[in-house]
Amino acid sequence: RWSARDGGVWCEHQGPENAGAALTVPVSLTDGAIDYELNLNGANRHSLRVDWADGDRRGSFRVVVSRTQVELTKNPSKGEDADAVEPVARKALKLEKNRWYPVRVTFKGGSATVQVNDAVMTGTHEVLGRPKTQLNFLVFGSSAGLRNVKVVGSQAFASK
Repeated sequence: RWSARDGGVWCEHQGPENAGAALTVPVSLTDGAIDYELNLNGANRHSLRVDWADGDRRGSFRVVVSRTQVELTKNPSKGEDADAVEPVARKALKLEKNRWYPVRVTFKGGSATVQVNDAVMTGTHEVLGRPKTQLNFLVFGSSAGLRNVKVVGSQAFASK
């Protein structure tokens, strides 16, 4: 599903459209930023799901980028009902097919600022300030590429 070519990693998603193809990396980050470039070649959307853990509490949130919008959403945490999804922020976009766009997600306390190309939005939720443990780059529908992925902050990548 994932392969390295043309200076990035590319996903040729072949499964059901609602089941994204994932590229997963461990991380250790609280405040800081995640930077990368995204090319929605034929994919209809990309999701960066960020897992967090704090003691025995665990959960995730996601940044979803499509050609028409970017959204920041809190996913249900461990022990919560599946419908405990909380939209945090949303912004309209206009992205072209087969073009690279910069994506930056910056965390400071319980706040996250998401920038996709020139569109910027900020959302707040207490889970955004929790220690982040894993990044899950997901692609839905056809193909997409990622390149120049960087994580900056007070902690470096976790080792497993």
